[in-house]
Amino acid sequence: MGSSFPISPLISKASGARQGPSARLRDVRPTAWLLLATLLASATPLGTPVTPPARAEELRTVTLRVAADETYRARGDWEATIRSAIDTISEIYAKRFNIRFVIREILPWTLGEAGSVREIVKRLQAEVPGGDDVDVVVAFTRGRCGPLEYGAALPFDRFAVILTACPGTNAPGPVPTEIILSHEMAHLFGAFHVLTGAPTVMRGGPADRFDDQTSRVIHLMRGFDFRQGVLGLDEHTRRAWSAIYAEGHEPGGPNPLAAKIAIAGMEAFRAGRAADAEAALRVAMDLAPADAVVRANLGFLYSARGQLEEAVRELAEARALNPGLMDARTELGFALYGLHRDTEAFSEFRAVVTQDPRYARARVGLARVLARGQRLPDAINQLQEAARLEPHNGNTQFGLAVLLYRAGYYDESRQAMQRAQSLGQQIPADFIQSLEQKAPGH
Repeated sequence: MGSSFPISPLISKASGARQGPSARLRDVRPTAWLLLATLLASATPLGTPVTPPARAEELRTVTLRVAADETYRARGDWEATIRSAIDTISEIYAKRFNIRFVIREILPWTLGEAGSVREIVKRLQAEVPGGDDVDVVVAFTRGRCGPLEYGAALPFDRFAVILTACPGTNAPGPVPTEIILSHEMAHLFGAFHVLTGAPTVMRGGPADRFDDQTSRVIHLMRGFDFRQGVLGLDEHTRRAWSAIYAEGHEPGGPNPLAAKIAIAGMEAFRAGRAADAEAALRVAMDLAPADAVVRANLGFLYSARGQLEEAVRELAEARALNPGLMDARTELGFALYGLHRDTEAFSEFRAVVTQDPRYARARVGLARVLARGQRLPDAINQLQEAARLEPHNGNTQFGLAVLLYRAGYYDESRQAMQRAQSLGQQIPADFIQSLEQKAPGH
């Protein structure tokens, strides 16, 4: 069953084949791997031993914060339906793995427009944070279906999105919520898409049917500290998981553990912990030296440091290994743009938009190249579409205001600037003054 189910750790639709969030209940494959925020739940150094998994007779309780968007709440029995689905999965996991799921709270969430499953995940992370009082955050939405997309969750993460009322491929009617939820929760414990052809939960099968590899991964990770995150795994656990993964997995995607560690390393770098970042990337390279996602994250690190030539080298290598890593190709485009290699940059941005027209950041890149080439109408069109796809991005709105001003559309520029301000974007005083001088009467 294709879906957003597996979200691979760094790039949302991240393999050469279509990888919506999960290609078999696929999840949005990492995307920057988009460098998803909140990958680090603490500043615990990499490799710090974690509390060993509970003994088999001990029941592991995983606490949930649940968010239901406006489309899901349109049903009168929406809260009872959520509780029923989670209770069903909790019973399954309690019997199989001695893990139960307990809802701490159910919150209304207004999602509005969302261009992709990846955007929903990003919004969830930003607007419904996990905090220290729960382990996992799960969002339910209805009818926001994409081809072969049913949910999204990164392995070793604490956020999951459940897309409901989406038609399946092998049976009439929508995919049952319990199947999607069981699949995504398995991802959070580090499960991946296996090769076996049997209809297990990781390949579109029943919610309570687990293959041997998935069962062993969840048993291994049943004590996983979701708040501490992937950097809390010690070497023994990493090696044990890697041995199970090496037995066989769906081809084409990144190594989930290596990619997640690499992303966490990037998050450490952004938090000013350069030593932790480098240590994480070394571990990731050791786990998967030829993994495209890991190479991409190394490129992201170089790009963040302003080492653009090195960034181009690593990101181009990641592209060669997997042309479907859209975040890597987009970042490659920005690095090339920074080196004034605009023709090459345009080619990368255009390839990404061709593969996924909803990828807003690549459209921002196209707009920059077009604007530098004095093709302002085309640049404005690209930025307007990017703003439509990500209406809550204040920086995009401000960029649109600047382009509209340059093109002489002062009223429209003022409106875009006001939208940016309403989203919390800081506007330079000189730009505001320039617009005021263009107001009637000046």
